[in-house]
Amino acid sequence: MMILFNKKKENYLLSIFFSCYLLNTINAESSLLWANSGGGSRAFASAAAYMNLFSNLGWISDENSRFDVITGNSGSAQLMLQAFFSQNFFDRVVQSNDLVETMEEFYNSRNSDNNITIVDDPRCDGFAALGAFGGGFGEFQNICNFFAPSNFNWAEGVTDDMIDTSTFFDDPTLSQRSAEPSSKVSAFRETDLMIEIGISPTARVDKDIVVALGPRNDVTKVYTSAITAYYTVGTSESFWKYEVPDEELPFTTKTYVSPLKYDESDWIDYQLPYPVTPFSKNATPSLLTEIQLLERTSDNTIGTFREPFFGEPTTAQLASGTTAVYGTLSAASPATLAMTGSTFQRIISSLDLPEPTKLFASSVFDNTLDYIQTSDGVFDDFAVCSQSEKCGVNDGRLFDGGFLDGVTFAGAVGRLQNLQPEKKIKAIITNHNLGTVRDIIFLGFFETKWNEGVQPGEYYWPFDPDSPSDILINTVPQRSYQIFSNKLLNETSLADMTEGIPGDDTNITTALFDATTIDNPAYDIRAGTNVSILYIELNAFTPRAGPVDTQDLLSFIRTITTNPELKRRIQEFVEDDDPITDSPTFAPTKTPPTPPPTRTPIASPTPAPQASRSKKSSKKRKKTKKEPRFKKGEE
Repeated sequence: MMILFNKKKENYLLSIFFSCYLLNTINAESSLLWANSGGGSRAFASAAAYMNLFSNLGWISDENSRFDVITGNSGSAQLMLQAFFSQNFFDRVVQSNDLVETMEEFYNSRNSDNNITIVDDPRCDGFAALGAFGGGFGEFQNICNFFAPSNFNWAEGVTDDMIDTSTFFDDPTLSQRSAEPSSKVSAFRETDLMIEIGISPTARVDKDIVVALGPRNDVTKVYTSAITAYYTVGTSESFWKYEVPDEELPFTTKTYVSPLKYDESDWIDYQLPYPVTPFSKNATPSLLTEIQLLERTSDNTIGTFREPFFGEPTTAQLASGTTAVYGTLSAASPATLAMTGSTFQRIISSLDLPEPTKLFASSVFDNTLDYIQTSDGVFDDFAVCSQSEKCGVNDGRLFDGGFLDGVTFAGAVGRLQNLQPEKKIKAIITNHNLGTVRDIIFLGFFETKWNEGVQPGEYYWPFDPDSPSDILINTVPQRSYQIFSNKLLNETSLADMTEGIPGDDTNITTALFDATTIDNPAYDIRAGTNVSILYIELNAFTPRAGPVDTQDLLSFIRTITTNPELKRRIQEFVEDDDPITDSPTFAPTKTPPTPPPTRTPIASPTPAPQASRSKKSSKKRKKTKKEPRFKKGEE
């Protein structure tokens, strides 16, 4: 019998064989994790570029993926939800031969869409004063205007945005697709996807009624800190995981009568004012307490919290929850509104300004928060309801997970320890935010100056009383996500271990670490697992949300997909058994020199490491600007 070979087909089969061989060989050595921060448009664009680079390296093919777990938060989660659940998006973005060209066409299509606009809404004028406080507040008025056509409903606006994106990639029904194993594209059938979302401890369900969440094992108490939640889509199951002990689940719900006007003092039981008083590095406050200042409603029943989206979320529902960066400023989340107000009042009081000026700034800020709370529910839905219908007495409010485990790393390490307990872990962490302040998120995985004395997994409110520049570390209290005992004291310690990527149009930096896990029961992490980390920072000043300069986004994509040094460092980290070299580290510059990267091994317990819209017909939107509308969210 004669067998005729098709040369093109033969080469294709050989490439599949060697790709599978490479993936299986590397998988036998260690687990591989890719963890992502948020960052709105920046995160969506750069995460797409990294995924395309990984595909070109042979780690993501048509049929499998080298990664055991991939995580996403906010803007990066929007990218992951498109890539994991849309074959068309996967084919045209992840496996694109020219991602810059593909994304330029996409951005241009958004730019020319007559139904998309950002117009000034007078109801957003009340937020103009927030811009003076900098940070994310500088974007709040623009974000408000962006969501005005969606009646300030974050979930509706994000759903519209996902439909706009998926329609361009010829998959207009993606937003309705269930985020479950059977819906994943073939490439990621064996890769877990973890999406991080924050749950507020309180949710306003009526003008004067607030639901408080509490632990099942002590119904006399309620949570006074945010709750970290991960939605995991595994190989055969999908589920919510909350970073609390199992005996506290399912959460209880209790209803209270809530004040109509904003007053921080009404929420003192929620560890206010910031910082918690008394506070010391060796004293962690208890964040479980009965609310003393609010009265229970006449119905004193204790209910059971319904799982978000009945435990079966769609891609759009997950996207809306994980991107809700201003959810902590929603009147429907009154405790986090007061927490945010308290942190910024602390900053105002610490400024080197004349006392009358500080009093005026304090008054402006409080008046803005009162405007939010007394606006007849207009801005309630900036915090996403945990159900698709109106929130009830057994529901909660969701917000951007970037306020918690900002690069979605700690929970993923715990997941890998459960999946592959005997393996070491290699983790690529891509931080799509600014390097400076956002370094703080990464420091929290180690023993740093502001979590010293706090047991891993215990409740605390990150705060550094010794450094005025670091006063605002987080606007909500949380559980400590420290998973390594090694010391990484401050941003300077981290900067000493980073080096830049050469190139005229990039400010990307990388750092390499070896560390060993310690017990952290909140994140199901046990001691003794070796974790190697390649930490990559984008260090970009591009805004999170539109209007955004398309050329900035395309520049990220071009650099990540084509820069040979960045590719070499990533490839060496993943494929070499021990990519540590003896070259010195150095602080990054705009166009740094190019010696090979260095990772300083950290052996516990050593001191600090040394440097060695769906387009709805009912929503006709007049095009008033040519800037594109982009992904929302941060952190």
